[in-house]
Amino acid sequence: MNKSQITILEYTALIIILSVGAYFYINFKYFPFKQFMVVVAVSFAYVLWGTIYHLVRVRLYWHVIYEYILVASLVILLFAFTLNVL
Repeated sequence: MNKSQITILEYTALIIILSVGAYFYINFKYFPFKQFMVVVAVSFAYVLWGTIYHLVRVRLYWHVIYEYILVASLVILLFAFTLNVL
C-alpha cells in the first residue's frame, strides 16, 4: 500500500466510527440516556482513533492526546446538557 491508500483507509475508519455513531444516535431518538451513551462511546473511539493515527505517523505527543480528549469532553458536555442527562 502506498501512502495515499493508507491515508484513505485511516479516514475511512474515522468516517465509519462517526457514521455508526450517528446511526445509533438516530435509532435511540426516544431514549436520551442511550443517546448519551452513544456519544460517550463515539467520543472514546475518536480519542482512540486519533491516538493510533498519530502513533503510526510518529507524531504522538502529550499535547495532541490532550487536544483529542478536550474536544471529546466538550462534545460529551454539549450533548449532556442538550439531552438533559445532567
